[in-house]
Order: sequence, then C-alpha cells, then structure tokens
Amino acid sequence: MGLSCNETSGYLPGPGGDLYGTLHLPERVATDTAVVLVEPFGEEKKCAYRLLVRLARAIAACGIPVLRFDLAGTGDSPGEHAQADFAGWCADVCAAADFVRQQAGISAWCPIGVRFGALPALQAAVELPPRAMVLLEPVLSGNEFLRDLERRQKIKDMMSGQRDDTGADAASRWRAGETVDFGGVAVSSQMAGQLSEVEAGSLVGKLAPACALQVIRVSGSAKLPPAWQPLVDAAKQTTVVADKPFWGQLEYYESDAVIDAVLPFLGDILQVAVPKTEEKVS
Repeated sequence: MGLSCNETSGYLPGPGGDLYGTLHLPERVATDTAVVLVEPFGEEKKCAYRLLVRLARAIAACGIPVLRFDLAGTGDSPGEHAQADFAGWCADVCAAADFVRQQAGISAWCPIGVRFGALPALQAAVELPPRAMVLLEPVLSGNEFLRDLERRQKIKDMMSGQRDDTGADAASRWRAGETVDFGGVAVSSQMAGQLSEVEAGSLVGKLAPACALQVIRVSGSAKLPPAWQPLVDAAKQTTVVADKPFWGQLEYYESDAVIDAVLPFLGDILQVAVPKTEEKVS
C-alpha cells in the first residue's frame, strides 16, 4: 500500500499571472525532491490525461510531492494562447517548481517532460538545475512540434472537406508575421520563431552533470531512432517501453507499463521505497 496523499486543485502564482494546477501532496513526504509533471500539448494532453493522473498519484503514493499544471494560455490557466511564448512557458515550469517545493517544504525538484512538455521542461532544467529528470517519449525539436501541428490540421481539413484557399503554408505565414490557427490553437509568429530554435539534443548537453536523466521511448520496437542518440548519450538510464502510444489513443487508455518504468528510476535516485506492481494504487 502507498502513502496517503492530499490532492488540491486551484491556482498558483506564475510569472505572467496565475496558473491552474493540481498538487499531489503526501501526508508524509519521504524525500527532499518534488516532481513537476510537464504534460503534452493539445489533443495529446487529452489523450494522455488519465495515464498521467495515475502516474502522478503513483509517484505521490511513494512519498514524493507532485504538481501537474497547465501552461499559460492552455487548459484552465488564464491567458490567450496566441499571446503565449516559449520563454514564458519555460518560466511557468520554473514557477511550478518553486511552488511545489515551497508547499512541501523541500529544496530539490525533478521535472517529468512528456511529449512536447519535454522541451520547456529541458529549458527550465537548464535554468533551474534539478536533481533528476525524466523525458517520456519527448518531441525532439520545436520544428518537429510545429510540423506535427500543421500535419494534423491538414488531415482534419481533408476529412471534413475544408480547403485552405490561401495556398500558403504555416511557415510562410509566420515569416509574414501572422498568427496561424490550428483548430482553435493559435500559434504566433513569435512563438514559432522561438520554437524553431529549440532542440532537445542541444538542451540535454547543457544539463548539470549531477542531474540524473532517464529517457523513455514508448514503442513496439526496441531500436531507438538515430535522432535520439544525443539524449541516450546524456542519460543515466534509457528505457524502451513496449506499449501503445498513450498520447494518441482516441479512447481512454490505461496501462501500467509507463508507470512501471518511471517509479523504479525515481525510487533509486530519490532513495524512496517503490511498491510492487500489484501494490500500486490506481
């Protein structure tokens, strides 16, 4: 059985205004390190929601404080998405780390960056060195993220019979200073410009040497893509989880596979007891 935890949802102070989040605070904190869960973006966040809530609860049941939160202009956090920028989101992650450490009365932190969330989590980790870090099926660059947004929108438009009569791709419109809307998600030219310079492989090279990094790939193949090599080289542990892409399932999807990969790593690095699989709280 895990430790009892309190869950509190509400607003926490951010650099540009309040942020909405949920604090998972164990009744007995067993470590000096808190976890900040930096979640995926848009539809991927919706798909991954159930799994990530279960992951947060499983971590908290080990005596590790956890904070889940929405970046400014996303989810239930105030602000307009079109006004958001990557630098601000990185500052949001740092503010979330400060908040959870203050609430738990501890000093260190550990970000878990999931999919797109890996990019602001990495930048925040460069600015505010953590004790450990987990990259869970990370998006490898801002350009990859932007291309995927455009690709998904084109597929939606094709399936709905809609056409873009402008003939201009998103990159051209950003170069012209426009804001591009992807199904209600507006990305400004400023945001696109910032993201075009973000590379996970470059950022991991800037992490403090003392930061223990776990890199998790979720795939049916045990072979890692060559583009992952900079992350693998920097990692203390690389784990391949044979599972469905939890960030892309249309239905609610539950699996212990990712949780089983994360908990032992945190338990080892943070020196806390981790329950066996059959003992975990769902």
